Amino acid sequence: MSNLSRIAGILFIFFLVSNIAFAQESDGKKYELVKIAFTGNSTFSEGVLKSKIISQETPLWIWKFLNKFSALGRPPELFDSLRIKSDVRALREFYNTNGFFETSIKASIEKNTNDLEVILTYNIVEGTASLFGKARVEGIKSIHRELRDEVEKLFELDTTVRYNEAIIRGKIEQSLQLYENNGYMFARFDSTVIIKDTARRRADISIHFNTGGRLKIQELVIDKKGEGAYDVDIELLKRIVGIDKEEYYSLEKIRLSQIRLYRTGLFNSVVISPLTSDTSSGHVPILVSCNVGMLHEVSPEILMNNQQNTFNIGLGATIIRKNFLGEARKLTIAGSGGVQDFFTISPAKLIKGLNFRDSSFYGFIDGTARIEQPYVFNRPVFGILEGYFRLYKDLYSNKRNYGGKLSFEFELPSYTFINFLTAFYNFEVADELFSGVSGVKMLNNTLSVFGADMKSTKTDDPLYPTRGYNLSLVVEEANSLTYAVSKLINPDFKEPLFYKVMGTIGLYSPLRENSTAVGGLKLKAGHLQSFSGDANEVPSTRKFFAGGSNSLRGWRARELAPTKIISINNEEVILSGGNFIFETSLEFRYRTKSDFGFVGFVDAGNTWSDYTKFRFRDFSVASGIGLRYYTVIAPFRIDFGIKTYDPASTKKIFERPFLKELFEFHFGIGEAF
Repeated sequence: MSNLSRIAGILFIFFLVSNIAFAQESDGKKYELVKIAFTGNSTFSEGVLKSKIISQETPLWIWKFLNKFSALGRPPELFDSLRIKSDVRALREFYNTNGFFETSIKASIEKNTNDLEVILTYNIVEGTASLFGKARVEGIKSIHRELRDEVEKLFELDTTVRYNEAIIRGKIEQSLQLYENNGYMFARFDSTVIIKDTARRRADISIHFNTGGRLKIQELVIDKKGEGAYDVDIELLKRIVGIDKEEYYSLEKIRLSQIRLYRTGLFNSVVISPLTSDTSSGHVPILVSCNVGMLHEVSPEILMNNQQNTFNIGLGATIIRKNFLGEARKLTIAGSGGVQDFFTISPAKLIKGLNFRDSSFYGFIDGTARIEQPYVFNRPVFGILEGYFRLYKDLYSNKRNYGGKLSFEFELPSYTFINFLTAFYNFEVADELFSGVSGVKMLNNTLSVFGADMKSTKTDDPLYPTRGYNLSLVVEEANSLTYAVSKLINPDFKEPLFYKVMGTIGLYSPLRENSTAVGGLKLKAGHLQSFSGDANEVPSTRKFFAGGSNSLRGWRARELAPTKIISINNEEVILSGGNFIFETSLEFRYRTKSDFGFVGFVDAGNTWSDYTKFRFRDFSVASGIGLRYYTVIAPFRIDFGIKTYDPASTKKIFERPFLKELFEFHFGIGEAF
């Protein structure tokens, strides 16, 4: 009997191994999985379902070819029947978490023995989806009434919506944030019980939490180390942290305090955390552990940035004195110089030297002295006072600006609509110099500007956003203060009074379930209106320009702007810059499994001398492709743009020289929007 058992066991193993081998090979040859198909999937697309399973289709021939001799591309995907069971399980789980509790799935395969290819098909019978039913929250009777009402309101579900486990998970995460920001440091999610009533097509839900007790702050424990620890006062640190004894524990407040400490620039590292092991009598101490770096820094720099929609490169130097005069102030003195739109400059011209009339070269020189203080008016308000001078050269003129700026950055919690708010006052002298036949001509303006910069950021990732939006609104008003003051002394006030408004919104949405493909849309509009004085005398540094790496990528930086000829001392000069701008961009972004990405884009828009001159037929349109390399700091990008439609040209697109007139490329840091 034992011999028969051994023989039976050997035969079984042989049979199993033979089936595995046959699933992957035929006569010693391997099959490629050329296609994965789905039938009966009326609710979810093939792309979504493919992202849920283990099996993958073999890549295109170009990727297989590249993979033979480089790290690019992908190897062929071979058919493995053992994955089918896991695929079916994953698909059923996915349907189940989306309200389809009775879905059935079967697999079928079609083999091509000549080409050694397999088509794998999953036949799906979805059934009828269940909607959200009632939701009950358990374990919160002991928390204070205001918070309990807020949590219960959070779980008031729309009973006309199909059940979706992701919605419940999101509400659970929101609930935990509410607990942790209201003193319940030990709050934990326990379990979810789903009652599936397939007769009523409803899913009733019971969510269980363990909130623990409500804790207050016992004390702040400061642990400071590092080279500059001796020069930083403990009481100053406590004041910047801004967490008081006997207030309720709040994770959000700890997060904001940590950001505030980092912004001082004093620390190499900062960690604020509760000492949970020392919790007693409803109180918890908070540990502030920080490493204080050197308080003096001198650093030469190679500059690369994307200011004014151009890729700028240059050299600079910065001197920093931290904890300047105490109170965690930081003094920064910096200077730099370089060229704008670097890749459009001829190396031969750089060697020969540049002159005022050279319209192919844009450059800059600037210097700044800035004092930053993290705690102004005894409140968590970040104050910045700076003085500066800037010299710019562009197509039509040289610009010389110098002045001062006072800014206050207000700290806002993450749950508010506006995340960032900066109010500022800017006093500036703006000179614009033009090259004329009889010498240099100059326009001089003095600006007194009050403004606010508001931002709302609701994206899932600041470097590669796949969901949500970025919203920005900048409002400025110029010269009303100096107008009112000067009227008391000199009634002949000639500076223009104007306001400027500019709003930008970027919207992002995943095109695939795994967010490797993302669609992005940008809308930007701005208006400058002079309500007293000559609008022509508004400095061009305050006006609108289009074109460049963050604008219309078929044109050079600031190339799209209306021009106007005016007379200075009986000599004509050209003023550039618009008083109204409208831009829109549409991008398809694809990020590979490595750190590379590809982009296809269409940009459209222009600038006008006035909003009444706005016409859709004046839209300039650019289209193109781009490459991305993603780093932990920011994505680096190269975009290749083509003037698809140029309202300023009478020639058709195919009649114009491609490289000379139609094509532009831009190097940038960060996404275009």
